[in-house]
Amino acid sequence: MISNEQRAHDLAIYMLDGVKQNMVNEAIQNGTTKVDFVILKEYMELYLNNLETFNQIFPSND
Repeated sequence: MISNEQRAHDLAIYMLDGVKQNMVNEAIQNGTTKVDFVILKEYMELYLNNLETFNQIFPSND
């Protein structure tokens, strides 16, 4: 069985590219060339949010 931690990690990794692309698109719309994408920061935010959600959905880690 997969743990909530692994679920959260897998989903965070999957979501990172979309977050980066959204940041790039936003920068383009704002007419700037600077994108402040710090991969560890973005990963940790996604991971912790995902983990909290998975812990609510699967409280016994099943």
